Amino acid sequence: MGLKEDEKVKKSVIFGCRPCDAKGFSLLDKLFDWEGYRDEPYFASRAKTTIISLSCTTPQSTCFCNSFEDGGTASKAGSDILLTPIGERYLVEVVTEKGGRIIEGSRYLEPATEKDTALQKGVEKSANEMIAKKLKLDEIKKSMDTAFESPYWDTVHLPCLKCNVCTFVCPTCYCFDISESPKGYTEGERNRTWDSCMSESFTKMAGGVNPRSDSKRRFRQRVMHKFRYHVDNFNEYLCTGCGRCIKYCPVGLDIRRVLVSVQVVSEN
Repeated sequence: MGLKEDEKVKKSVIFGCRPCDAKGFSLLDKLFDWEGYRDEPYFASRAKTTIISLSCTTPQSTCFCNSFEDGGTASKAGSDILLTPIGERYLVEVVTEKGGRIIEGSRYLEPATEKDTALQKGVEKSANEMIAKKLKLDEIKKSMDTAFESPYWDTVHLPCLKCNVCTFVCPTCYCFDISESPKGYTEGERNRTWDSCMSESFTKMAGGVNPRSDSKRRFRQRVMHKFRYHVDNFNEYLCTGCGRCIKYCPVGLDIRRVLVSVQVVSEN
């Protein structure tokens, strides 16, 4: 799928991105470039986008980013530049060449001192200590490997309203739909639009067949994809621990409790 001349992406900067969001980009980078498939429109946008992230100093009760490898309140994964507030100033860490070009020749920066670096480490340590719940992901993955037929899925999904908010606020959810429409008699147009695996129509096929017609199967698929299938394919969890799916769920479904409960049920 190539880019038309009028669709070429302009250079842009995402400023103030949180580390959990930036890490989402690093996960998607691998997803859209593997086994002979490369999503050119995605990488055309990535190449022209610089991500300047801001370390978290006051993580919320829903956060669990430090459960993941390369995670935490000052994770550099996916960022081009990471800023950490140290008093009235910021410590600037250049992560990529693209980030280096942004600050090259800036008259507003000066070399960091050992004191600055110590302050940055202190801010990072303090913020990570505020995150109370750290998941044992290796143990959870082992449980997920045998949890597909667990009776736990019969009830855990029941409070779900099927509103899709968990997927729309997630930095790693990428499900999409493709639609085609005619343009005259000899041409057509193909569009890719964001979609959600929690939507009933997402897996509906021609003829009306739907392998995930009920909420239980869709809920299970979302959890299993992030914490089992994606791990098997890429050796990484498709989650950054941002906690937004917990924060914005209207019925209070907590992915952390779901994962821990799956583990308990599997062990029993």
